[in-house]
Amino acid sequence: MNQDTATAANGWLVFDTDGPQDVALVGGKGASLLELAQAGLSVPPFFVVTTRAWQAVRNTEQLAATPHSVPAALHELIAGAYERLGQGCVAVRSSAVAEDSAEASFAGQQETILGVVGLEAVLQALVRCWASAQSEQARVYRQVRGMGLTISNPCASELASGSSVHECGNTSASSDEFPMAVVVQRLIEAEVAGVLFTRDPTDPTGNHLLVEAAWGLGEGVVSGRVMPDRYRVRRDDGYLVQKEIAEKPIRVGRHGVEPVPEEMRSRPCLTEAQLAELARLARQVESYFGQPRDVEWAFAEGKLWVLQARPITTLTAWEREAYRQGEIARLRQLADPRGTVWARYNLAESLTLPTPMTWAVLRHFMSGRGGYGQLLRDLGFDPDPRLDEVGFLDLVCGRPYVNLSREPLCYFRHFPMWYPYAALRNNPSLALYPKPQLDRCRLSWRFWWHLPMTFWKMLRQAVRLNRLAEELPALLRQEVYPALRREVEAARGESFSGLSDRALWERFCYWQERTLFSFARQALRPTVVLGHLLGTLEQLLRKRVPGAEAGQLVRQLIVGVRPDPEADLAGALQRLARGLCSLESFLEQFGHRGEQELELAQPRWREVPETLLYLSRALNSSGGEVLVPDSNQFMQDWEAQWDALARRCGWTDTEAKTVRPIVERARDCAALRETSRHYLLLGYELLRQCLLELGRRWHLGKDIFYLTPEEIAPIVGACQKPLDSGSISPTAESDSQTVKKSWADWCQTIRQRRRERQLAQTWEIPAVLFSDDLECLGQLPTAPSGPTLRGIAVSPGIGEGPAWVLRTPRPETHSIPRGYVLVCPSTDPAWVPLFLNASALVMETGGILSHGAIVAREFGLPAVVGITEACQRFQTGQRLRVNGNTGEVQILAE
Repeated sequence: MNQDTATAANGWLVFDTDGPQDVALVGGKGASLLELAQAGLSVPPFFVVTTRAWQAVRNTEQLAATPHSVPAALHELIAGAYERLGQGCVAVRSSAVAEDSAEASFAGQQETILGVVGLEAVLQALVRCWASAQSEQARVYRQVRGMGLTISNPCASELASGSSVHECGNTSASSDEFPMAVVVQRLIEAEVAGVLFTRDPTDPTGNHLLVEAAWGLGEGVVSGRVMPDRYRVRRDDGYLVQKEIAEKPIRVGRHGVEPVPEEMRSRPCLTEAQLAELARLARQVESYFGQPRDVEWAFAEGKLWVLQARPITTLTAWEREAYRQGEIARLRQLADPRGTVWARYNLAESLTLPTPMTWAVLRHFMSGRGGYGQLLRDLGFDPDPRLDEVGFLDLVCGRPYVNLSREPLCYFRHFPMWYPYAALRNNPSLALYPKPQLDRCRLSWRFWWHLPMTFWKMLRQAVRLNRLAEELPALLRQEVYPALRREVEAARGESFSGLSDRALWERFCYWQERTLFSFARQALRPTVVLGHLLGTLEQLLRKRVPGAEAGQLVRQLIVGVRPDPEADLAGALQRLARGLCSLESFLEQFGHRGEQELELAQPRWREVPETLLYLSRALNSSGGEVLVPDSNQFMQDWEAQWDALARRCGWTDTEAKTVRPIVERARDCAALRETSRHYLLLGYELLRQCLLELGRRWHLGKDIFYLTPEEIAPIVGACQKPLDSGSISPTAESDSQTVKKSWADWCQTIRQRRRERQLAQTWEIPAVLFSDDLECLGQLPTAPSGPTLRGIAVSPGIGEGPAWVLRTPRPETHSIPRGYVLVCPSTDPAWVPLFLNASALVMETGGILSHGAIVAREFGLPAVVGITEACQRFQTGQRLRVNGNTGEVQILAE
């Protein structure tokens, strides 16, 4: 059989002269080698046994029956290819599709066989490489890297009966999802070999490259068997900056490990001329690929060979510093000339590091043209048009922050308000839920010209808020909530199968408008009205009691308030933990909620019910009955609290009758605030479902959350007919060249944004950031000056206990203790089970109307927020006293 004809006919083999090939055919290593050969670099001759050959063998099941042989047709092809290499000694290496990619190197996880001689040995090595794709270490590596790990949703009945995740669903993808190609390459008998990082990963300047080298084959360096020499070399001219010469008693040869002659063990294995040649290679490789690379190389008989060049998957110091400097430059452009303060509250409390899709959706919602901007106009505010596009939120290293230069523009455009920069600079804690002041520097003639109209708008707005406080509860409960629930239930019953991509996208856009505009502008009114009522109450109380006490009494007034029964997530979780309700009934009511539920990329509880099983078991493992606050008891105590407040303020019966309705409306609005969130997330879940379906059809999976609506909409509109599943896969036929091109562009965009997200996560950011101190980005927080730290009191009372510092709501322990002080960054509903046995709560971010504060008051749990970097300042086990009246957190014992 003619070799070239056979290769072209079935695609089982690819040669080094065939040019670049799809990674899905030749795997990561094979694709990289073909690129290197295309670039004209000195690559040892090789051929690739493709994933099509692997699939053909799997389909015939011959591999399983005869593990040391391959089908006759493939045997003949490999025999011809091996002869074409000149036979002799070769290296046989795995080349999985995901291997040597920008996201994962798979270094050492799959098979490499050196010193293979003879056709039968080559075939046996080939089979070993195929089998290594399903080795335990490769499966664990994929799981840790989040590659192809699919957990089938266990049915509720199985979970309720106590089945484990492994019993209920498949926790790993099948081997078909990880096709394996194999590279067969002439083995270079290297005198010295090693690895080269075209940019030193530890160098923040990016001006140096790093070389590691040892005698013999490079496998000694790559596998870690040999301690290599290390050379730091200047990239531009190859000048040797630093070298560390190791003792090298052994080396790896074609037959395995062998001793190094005594006189060579402590000798540098590279000359300065060779280092200069490696520097030229580094510049050539990086120029060709357009990004830093990890290069395997070898010197043999005076010639430099390139064995591999893969992306540097770890985050390098220069990348991190370049990202930080880029953020600093961007923030300087956003800053106001008089100084800007960025504070982490508001949306940041429940959205820590949004994906691009989530940020695009919510940033539009929070802008002047979005649902939030329209809500303000509905309530009588007059936002500045400058907020129509940008809103008042900025990302700082991927985290949402309130821009305190733009936030005052939300209210009345012709009444200039601001937050005094110097005052906040002196006391950064004041920047968390601050109160704006009149900006006297901007009192121009325009201010005086518009003042009468502005005062009229303010008066009308106050009257409107007071009227809404009376009318809103009935409107929401009787009309707004039921209408959305009925529509969502109908939408859940609809199938995606008959929808074209365009129709599916139109459905996404409809639910974005329905949920985050038409519904939100009504359902989020309780939050604004509540703020207005609490402010009114505090002003009334200040006439009778000192200011600090007035604030404490206002917070006390809304302790114990619970959402409406159908939205009482905390109560439902308690019942689930006690076994008073089934998992099925819980998911029916709350399956659309979940951890980090404002993040569209995060699964809802109905998708991963095993997380609820985990929480339930952890709570019950603490032994005894869970201590649950009794809302009925709170209500019984309400009259006593009210009588005590009236006596403290010295109100007459007439005055008390005037104030009490305001308090009752505030309590009702506090309940409605959480109820509205519950209903809003019903529609929000449908946005996620639409995106997941598009990601499935387009072979993007969850990576679709790294795109934005603005990037997807034009492509969907360009399609003239429904796209079937996989129709814009890079290897599939498509009627639209625009779609095919966009797929490639999207993949590049996704890779870049994934990298940026990883870089953002490596930097610690203070809760309050000042435009004249942006260099503090990434600096560790200073240690507390004394045993007491001060934050913002949001839930009254005093609690004491050992600190339990958690960054996620899923602790590693399966036994949850009692009486601890929960210390965390911020909270969302997934944290509620951890409130049950806590004595107090400390959060890095939040405010009196944040989720954590509201639930803490529901439970009667003392809480303090605004303790910057609390998760670093406090350590698990330290005994803390939390004063929810004053905002103080005292360290009692280490």
